[in-house]
Amino acid sequence: MHPLRLSYTALTYAVDGLTPLLARLPGKTGAFFRGRRAFWKKWQSMNIPQGAVWIHAASAGEYEQALPVLQALRKQMPQVPVVVSFFSPSVYESRKNKVPADAVFYLPVDTPRNARRLVERLRPRAVLMVKYEFWPNLLDALGRNRIPLFLVSGIFRPGQAVLRYGFLRRSLRHFTRFMVQDQASAVLLEKYGFRNVSITGDTRFDRVLEVAAQPADFPVVRHFKGDAKLLVAGSTWPADEDLLLDYWQHHKPEGWKLFIVPHEPGPVHIGRLMNKCGNKAARYSGYKEEDGAKNILIGDVKGLLKYVYRTGDAAYVGGGFGRGIHNILEAAVYGLPVVFGPKYGKFREARDLLDLGGAFSVQNADGWKRIFEKLQDDDFRRQSGAKGRKYVREQAGATERIIKICDKFIR
Repeated sequence: MHPLRLSYTALTYAVDGLTPLLARLPGKTGAFFRGRRAFWKKWQSMNIPQGAVWIHAASAGEYEQALPVLQALRKQMPQVPVVVSFFSPSVYESRKNKVPADAVFYLPVDTPRNARRLVERLRPRAVLMVKYEFWPNLLDALGRNRIPLFLVSGIFRPGQAVLRYGFLRRSLRHFTRFMVQDQASAVLLEKYGFRNVSITGDTRFDRVLEVAAQPADFPVVRHFKGDAKLLVAGSTWPADEDLLLDYWQHHKPEGWKLFIVPHEPGPVHIGRLMNKCGNKAARYSGYKEEDGAKNILIGDVKGLLKYVYRTGDAAYVGGGFGRGIHNILEAAVYGLPVVFGPKYGKFREARDLLDLGGAFSVQNADGWKRIFEKLQDDDFRRQSGAKGRKYVREQAGATERIIKICDKFIR
């Protein structure tokens, strides 16, 4: 066994063995291990069918990519059971009772023993991994059992760990087909000798179009907005919020209001925002009629964002001053011009929309001031938003292409 593979496997066994202890940790780390504590005992009590199509999504973003495929399978092949696994504790806890599947479970720690037992007990007819979920022991177990394995909406970049490290790269040989988002990913895979590649696009385009077509009304936002224009700032982090609130408090843009929907709307974070705003902001959950006179609204409940962008005139999407931007397509689908921070390089749709003029990146407060002043021009704003909406519609169709490729392995 390759030394790196040996080290990886030893680490997974150590982590798995320490799960009862690590489950006592606070926050997300502890939640991750609490969900996996006594995994096999919990498995015995779950009604998990064999011979199912197994879809694995790491967290919320990947689940949004998986959902159009899951829904298409349910509609087109209702006789085929489908199970879904998650890696992230937050998405598992928030979605486990809402996923339209026959069973939902955590993915256990990737030890060879866990991987072997999982595949033997589940015996899936096919497995769909979303975007970039590459667990080498699990992939090996699937390969040994000759389970058809597909990558959905995959994306590959130069220097990515799964391509850089040989022991990880070798595990990719178990994929029946890589269904990738773009030509660059296909070319990169072919450079490493993988020819079983199809460019199917990104299912997120199908998902945001589906969401946009669903009726939704937000009386609180409608009342708060009144006759003003509304900037919806979604999935924000402190760096994003400081940028926007400092501008709002110093420049007081006439005719505009601000609706901030943080990525983590916990009580501490919401308290920080309310303190920073003073008496100028209202909470969404405690909104009163007199709050319509204020010019900042704080979204302190989850589940709003992908629907509430429709109430806006422009959007700011957070994360660009941290690890990377969140989903800008959720705003662009409604014809909103989108602004975000400098960390967008990993996201093809961001680069595309910047080139088209449907999105704008800012590096600092001065950059935001210049862009927002442009967006206050009605013609400029509408033309920019229309480019984004057109782009989203043109990129749709990935789900249909994916189902067509997988069909003969699933029925």
